Amino acid sequence: MKSVTAVLTGGTIGSAVGAGGAFPDGGRSSELRSQLERFFSDGDISVSFRYPWGEKGLDSSNLQPWHWIDLTRLVVAELEGGAQGILLLHGTDTMAYTSAWLSLALGDVDRPVILTGSQLTLDSVPDDVTVNLRGAALVAASSLPGVWVYFNWKLFRGDRAHKARALHPDAFVASGGSPLYFTPDRIGSFAPVTAPSPWRRPRELDGLLLREEEVRALRGSLAWISAAPGLRPHFSGREKVLLVLGLGAGNASTLLIEEIDSFWQGREKPFVLACSLAEGDEKKPDVYDDVGLASLARRGFPLWSQGDYPLEMIHALAWFSLMGAPEDRASVFSRYLRRL
Repeated sequence: MKSVTAVLTGGTIGSAVGAGGAFPDGGRSSELRSQLERFFSDGDISVSFRYPWGEKGLDSSNLQPWHWIDLTRLVVAELEGGAQGILLLHGTDTMAYTSAWLSLALGDVDRPVILTGSQLTLDSVPDDVTVNLRGAALVAASSLPGVWVYFNWKLFRGDRAHKARALHPDAFVASGGSPLYFTPDRIGSFAPVTAPSPWRRPRELDGLLLREEEVRALRGSLAWISAAPGLRPHFSGREKVLLVLGLGAGNASTLLIEEIDSFWQGREKPFVLACSLAEGDEKKPDVYDDVGLASLARRGFPLWSQGDYPLEMIHALAWFSLMGAPEDRASVFSRYLRRL
């Protein structure tokens, strides 16, 4: 008999609606459990349930990197205990951050680790809970390896998922790739073409499993800097990684570039990840001379381009480098991104 572990973390999918809006609700969580028990029993699949933050769970907007560590520990324990699939019910606001994180932390995992949620609550008419729950459950019981987001009939690689719609049920898009369209008749037909078997723990995994207070202490080591017109950057001097949210191909005003360079004169320069508000295409911060963020590399900053990954993946990667390889961040970034 195949075994699947369902992890209920909270989010809209497990929420009810009150006078002040939607809120995590233990009763809704129980309904989800009952639905999954019925669904998996029909397929002769055993399912166990885990509640990392209690039966109500947490709104995903409240999830922080130390919660990612909690999930990583739980998922690794279930995989090493023999679970053949993992189903994570999660809020949509930070689902793509968590899926990117798990993609990094679990590496080439040889079993399905599937995240899903909903934009509407279970008592909405119509609702999107049922289609997402059943579809994600099918994938979790299949042979498709890797970390994926299932939403609105589509599968997105965990490191490519991006939430593009605030409230619409078709919430996610694939950045730098295309989704898979998963239908019930394809269950069991996937072959693990890229993942090793058996699963091998990534070398950074042990370093990632920090205590909450250790993760909290790293918060000042990472900072986002916006290149929007008229903004002035603020630095503490503790930053190890600067994520610059640039414009177009990965550009910023010469004023901002000079301010970054000036502040870090005489200090140990942070690693820079050159990103862009522009969602499509590969980012190329070396296309333009003066305004291209690649000019920071010429000033001595270690710098990598966002490429065509979503911002959620870049953010998760920055945290992955800080927690998993603090002495070798350059090799972590170069594994996924182009250095300039």
